[in-house]
Amino acid sequence: MSIVDQARKPRAKTGGRTKGTPNKATASLKDMARQYTAEALEALVGIIRDSETDAAKVSAAKEILDRGYGKASMVLSGDEDGGPLRAITEIRLVSG
Repeated sequence: MSIVDQARKPRAKTGGRTKGTPNKATASLKDMARQYTAEALEALVGIIRDSETDAAKVSAAKEILDRGYGKASMVLSGDEDGGPLRAITEIRLVSG
């Protein structure tokens, strides 16, 4: 086996966390951030009620809805009429 072939050969993963193990470095940060959930929600509601700009109100409302109900799914359509996407695979014989 040449050196080039050895370099291309996939190697087993070594080190790092095992699959499913939470990241300890970010876990404490998430815990700290979650302590402010109620205050953050109140701030967003305050923006909706008190802001003079519609853009700020819409942005705050979107954040609340995304967290309460999940982000809206995006519908993909393949043509102007909203028809389904189609995958077309074409194989051509090319003579050399």
